[in-house]
Amino acid sequence: MNEEALTESGLSTIGRIAELIASRLELPEDAQTINAKTKLGDDGIGLDSLMIVELALDFEEAFDVEIGEEEMLDIGSMDISQVAKLIERHQTEPSS
Repeated sequence: MNEEALTESGLSTIGRIAELIASRLELPEDAQTINAKTKLGDDGIGLDSLMIVELALDFEEAFDVEIGEEEMLDIGSMDISQVAKLIERHQTEPSS
């Protein structure tokens, strides 16, 4: 998969995450600034803690997972590929 055009397919976890971020930030659909290595916090696209939590809630809804409070805060220091791994790990966990 071409990391520079992740939103084209929208089928992969990374692609869906990129689409959610682009939508939340109101980026044009053809924006190719978001890829698997894009960091979300200050050392990346600069999302503040409130935006990180809002995105985490978007991820929970879109992927039908529950992300813990600490993990939500950790998302700010992750890149999109790391967020995808977090989501995929939660998808494979048995429901409680």
